[in-house]
Amino acid sequence: MLDLGPAPAGGSITIALDDPATGQTIAVATRAELARAAGAGRHITRHIRRRQLTGTTSGSVDGPGLRPPPPTRAYRPTAAQRRLVTTRDRYCRMPGCRRRPGNCDLDHGTAHADGGPTDCWNLCCLCRRHHRIKTFARGWTFTLLPDGRLIVRTPSGVTRTTRPPGWHHDPEPEPPWLDEATPPDPLRL
Repeated sequence: MLDLGPAPAGGSITIALDDPATGQTIAVATRAELARAAGAGRHITRHIRRRQLTGTTSGSVDGPGLRPPPPTRAYRPTAAQRRLVTTRDRYCRMPGCRRRPGNCDLDHGTAHADGGPTDCWNLCCLCRRHHRIKTFARGWTFTLLPDGRLIVRTPSGVTRTTRPPGWHHDPEPEPPWLDEATPPDPLRL
């Protein structure tokens, strides 16, 4: 088991599980949930085999595991949805804004009143200021796509796209100012 050390005073430790191919966060788990999911595989396999031997299988068996939280019919996101979306987004998703998710609202991409589900793919973090711009300012359009991209169009027609930070195999590129600070390479002259 992964040793994460003790949790900070008054806090907790959660683990984000990202899809290595896309970098999308697919689940967030506590230590207990991670341990339960790791041990669940053997129990589910035994349970499925036992049901197959007796011939009483009816449909698919879906046991414990790590997956996104299910949608809810309510307007307000569940605690599990809030945990996944704030972990996935890490800050306000408005292009250029970096307010932390603790200071953000979870906003529906397609409004709940217009039939938008309260599901993780239809939620994103927006700070109060940008949430009010999206809701009340004329001429702004916000489009949240199922893959997590947020497309924002200003009243003047400028379009910007953000995506959740996610995890990627490739390391981040070095900041451009590091190239300016290094002495010229004598072999490249």
